[in-house]
Amino acid sequence: MDEVAFRLLIVLSWALALLLIGFYAYKRGLPEPEDYFVARRSIGFAIASFSLMATVLSAFAFLGLQGFVYWHGLGTVTIGSINLVYPMTYAFIGRKFWELGRKHGYITPADLMRHRYGGATGALTAIAGLLCAYPLMVVQMAGVGIIFSALTEGAVPPIAGIVFLIALMTVYVALGGLRGATWTNFIQGIMIVGLLALASYELLNRFGGISSIYSRISSEFPQLLSLPGPHEFWTHQQILSWAIIYGMGIIMTPTVWMSMYSMRGPGDLKRTSLAWMLIMPFWHLFFLCTIGMVGRLAFPDLTERQADSILPLLAAKFIPHLCGPLLAGAVAAAVSTAQFLLIASSAIMTNDFLKPVLRVSDRRAVALGRAIVVLLAISAMPLAMNPPGLLVDLGSMAYSMAAVLFVPVVAGLYWRRANGIGAGAGIIAGIATLLWLYYGPKPYGGFGVWGAWLGFPAAFWSTAVCSILLIAGAYLGPRRARGSIGESPLR
Repeated sequence: MDEVAFRLLIVLSWALALLLIGFYAYKRGLPEPEDYFVARRSIGFAIASFSLMATVLSAFAFLGLQGFVYWHGLGTVTIGSINLVYPMTYAFIGRKFWELGRKHGYITPADLMRHRYGGATGALTAIAGLLCAYPLMVVQMAGVGIIFSALTEGAVPPIAGIVFLIALMTVYVALGGLRGATWTNFIQGIMIVGLLALASYELLNRFGGISSIYSRISSEFPQLLSLPGPHEFWTHQQILSWAIIYGMGIIMTPTVWMSMYSMRGPGDLKRTSLAWMLIMPFWHLFFLCTIGMVGRLAFPDLTERQADSILPLLAAKFIPHLCGPLLAGAVAAAVSTAQFLLIASSAIMTNDFLKPVLRVSDRRAVALGRAIVVLLAISAMPLAMNPPGLLVDLGSMAYSMAAVLFVPVVAGLYWRRANGIGAGAGIIAGIATLLWLYYGPKPYGGFGVWGAWLGFPAAFWSTAVCSILLIAGAYLGPRRARGSIGESPLR
């Protein structure tokens, strides 16, 4: 059998397994929003841990971050600090989310914010969630196109990979909902971590081991081993901002937020957080940095956009026997994240916008959610075919958008004085600041995706603006009666 055909056969076999799992989850499910969108809050520790890893280990990590190591050097290892901030945050607020979700029947992030601050803030939270989820969905689809083209040596064009992902996801996600997505992610999480470990081991052997690789890097590309790196990206302000802002941003994405609602109990939340803290920093340090550095030695003259394809390029040239499994693993990385983004986005549009307006029954709400899954996947296709920038750029934008919600959420949980005026104004101003600093005209304050004002990136300033307005609203806005839901922490 032709080598490319064999690789595709592996991918198709894996895709068939996902479809069967989705169908089984469909047969086990009930036609209720709580079952379809949060799996009746029944997800345990083992499945949740690997499912959550698969959700975050997306094309952003499987492709984008290795390209970032290639371009900006070993400073990218500081991204691993996110894996300390994130699980601590997950454990800190996860129990509260779980308790409130079970008590009040929350399904989406907006449910909690609407209950705490009022309908307007809930609507803003829903909009922010969609603005976060959509770019991440584009990242996954674009990543699959890159993977298919590189690992099939151009036999499959990127558009075919994107169409394949959409067709696969929409079928089994529409059928199985969050339960099916979580079950498939458990398998995919094990698959992704294992394949990247194997690929790293093989590449290390091909290039003489870690000491030989870094000795050559030190000799040929010494700027990659220093801070702030060859393009002066990794300043102290950037490192601090990545650890704090993006650690907060991941926890506020709709997918991770809803995963906390779906857990079986607070003990499962704590164990999931601990597993992440023990595994993921090492994973980022060893696998991502090793592959990025090997890529720089093997292909020293790639452009920024080409650097997103560094793993498939290395696999095709040096470990062709792993191209088939890596193709399946890389697609799994994209699918595992995209499917949760579809479920979360569908839940937001159905639960927060359409169901209150159309006043449909629970059964019809689930049917509506399935239809929206299909429409959202198709609507992301044009951007996925021509993504505006590096995959890691789009991922950063999405997590920065989610980070704006962190301060209003924590204040709503624990600060009695916080109110809807301050929270709503903070969210609006934070998102506006973020978009302006990313995309505004440079003569008037816009500095682009990775530019920085006083050394701090846009996410830092958008979160700071949100915090200032939330505090101002709390002290200057009208006070409600003591103990009201808009005044006191949620209980």
